[in-house]
Amino acid sequence: MKFKWGWIVFGIILVNVFFIGIRYLQLQSNIEKFLEPNPNYPASNKSEKNNQQISTATIQTNTVRKNINKVETPVFPKIAIVLDDLGIKTVDYNLLDKIPYKLNLAIIPGMKDSRMLVKEYAQDGRYEILLHMPMQPIIRKEDQESRYIEHPRRYPYILETKQTAKQMIKQLDSALDSLEGSGIVVGFNNHMGSAITSSKNIMNTVLNWGKSRELYFLDSMTTAATVGYELAKKKKMPALYNEVFLDGTATEEYIENQLAKARRLASKNGYVVVIGHITREKTLETLVSEMPRMAEEGYEFVFLSDILKLSKK
Repeated sequence: MKFKWGWIVFGIILVNVFFIGIRYLQLQSNIEKFLEPNPNYPASNKSEKNNQQISTATIQTNTVRKNINKVETPVFPKIAIVLDDLGIKTVDYNLLDKIPYKLNLAIIPGMKDSRMLVKEYAQDGRYEILLHMPMQPIIRKEDQESRYIEHPRRYPYILETKQTAKQMIKQLDSALDSLEGSGIVVGFNNHMGSAITSSKNIMNTVLNWGKSRELYFLDSMTTAATVGYELAKKKKMPALYNEVFLDGTATEEYIENQLAKARRLASKNGYVVVIGHITREKTLETLVSEMPRMAEEGYEFVFLSDILKLSKK
């Protein structure tokens, strides 16, 4: 009985080995189908095709790398902040050292510290220097800029409507020379000046002088009647205009609201020019606290000349 059961077990093992062998051959055959060349393509063509695929992949990779290298630096909205009325240095000026961003400083000629300030700030790469040229305002009792004209010798280089074109050019030359400004002062804007900037004849004289001295012109926009910016553009002279007065009311809340307006304009148009005054209470303090936040939001602080370069592209 034992002998009979031994043969039965042996037979079962033999049958399993037979079927396992067949299964192995089937699997081997299926694998070889993937290894053998497709009869529709000679072996050499397959090799070329693989090489072409590798070559194409390499080209695509290189193209991607080149495109990555060509990606331009992200363009951030640009804000050019101009600080007007520098000329008599006070303790407030020390706050400028706490602002690590580009600023445009407009210096009034003929003031006690004007020349010294040009020499001091021209050496600092954070600042671009403008001649802040005093010009006669339209005299009105309710007009803020009229209050600053009450002392005739307050501004020794002021432009007045009674002056001839020759006298104005002499004043402009003397004002720039008083700052030792050739090659250092790169632009000029009007301090007050509603009576001057609203006169086409006078502004022709002023702008022709500026163009001959290779200066750009910033229209401070102290009056809606100004013709300065439009006339400068007609002369193909580098020019910009103020879009936001930061400190018409000298409170921190007002200045913050004006900076918010500046951000909106910069985001919409790519850049904005704003004017504040170093003599106004809270202006520098607010800039010290707000400019780092604005930089974190993605705004870039630039020189006026940086914006003029953009407009040429």
